[in-house]
Amino acid sequence: LKLRYYITFIITFFLTNIYLFGQVKSSTFKQAILNSDSVLLVSHNMTEQRVIEDKVDGKIKKTEPIVLRQRPNKKIIHETVLLNDSLKRLLIKILTQPYEGKIETAKCFMPHHSILLLKNGKTEYVEICFACQNLLTSKNIGTKDINYSPNMWTQLETFFLELGIKYQIPFDPD
Repeated sequence: LKLRYYITFIITFFLTNIYLFGQVKSSTFKQAILNSDSVLLVSHNMTEQRVIEDKVDGKIKKTEPIVLRQRPNKKIIHETVLLNDSLKRLLIKILTQPYEGKIETAKCFMPHHSILLLKNGKTEYVEICFACQNLLTSKNIGTKDINYSPNMWTQLETFFLELGIKYQIPFDPD
């Protein structure tokens, strides 16, 4: 009985480590960036699986996700910038700056920008809506170190613009 328990434990431990190996799994945003092989800033068509009307044929359809089968969905991406180490550090500084004030956000959440974190062929994401100043992350990225200050949003939008990400900045609902 003890041997069976021991073998079950070893197999479970081994399989769990195989599954987790190669993923960007972290409790903080800073850790997620530092653990990634590559970090991309992208602009893209609206995501979040909203139901929209196709402007060409008038049919109702769902928007596509930014990550498809653990890879960036290139079909909806407009612009891409690969961050070097100094730009990664600047992005961390922007998103994790101290803020003690009241945080207010709107509820539109129509993301057209993302931060994509790649590790061993798998992609995690941070979807960003500059219009309502809100973000959504994939389940393996922690956000407890992100401070949603008005200054952070201004700096983040400027960061995207300065790196050539211009699609939907400022946000245009049409």
